[in-house]
Amino acid sequence: MSKAVSKLALAAGLVLAMAFTFGCAGTKSEIKTPASEFRKKCNKDYKDFYCGIGNEVSSDEYTATTFAETKARANMGASIATVVKRVADVATENTHEKNSLSGSVEKLAERSKEDLVDVTVQEMKVLYDKEEKKYTVYVMVTINKKNFLEKLKARIKADQELAALAQTQQIMENISKEIENAENFLDR
Repeated sequence: MSKAVSKLALAAGLVLAMAFTFGCAGTKSEIKTPASEFRKKCNKDYKDFYCGIGNEVSSDEYTATTFAETKARANMGASIATVVKRVADVATENTHEKNSLSGSVEKLAERSKEDLVDVTVQEMKVLYDKEEKKYTVYVMVTINKKNFLEKLKARIKADQELAALAQTQQIMENISKEIENAENFLDR
């Protein structure tokens, strides 16, 4: 009889553990931070823009704000550079010039960050911790996708190295086509 009782207790314990595990899985609470709120806002309200989000902690509010904005710009620049690399990889995928263009694509991706001149601070949130006497600043910056991609097309057309390596007009047409579709590649 003790074996039957222990099997029953074990089964009941497993059922409870499973119920608890699966019950909790459906009720996960989302942690809301200024950064997650900015991401949601970017996806909802700024669909025609590339977004960057940054944050910084400092005992000086100005320093925290300056570094948070710098990080937001850097994050956006890194995301855009990834888009540029992805676009170029797709555009040159089935060409014999792909390997020859890889170094130029890397340079172009890095130089594309220079086109981040029309960046706008859209949102900022400043939190102050009285105990630590520190400011935490969150910043969301944006740049218009269409304007940025037009500058990128002009940069590609003007790039002597890419033009010399691209032996066919097809590659440049592919790159232009992929840039136009790039809005779908960037995960904000």
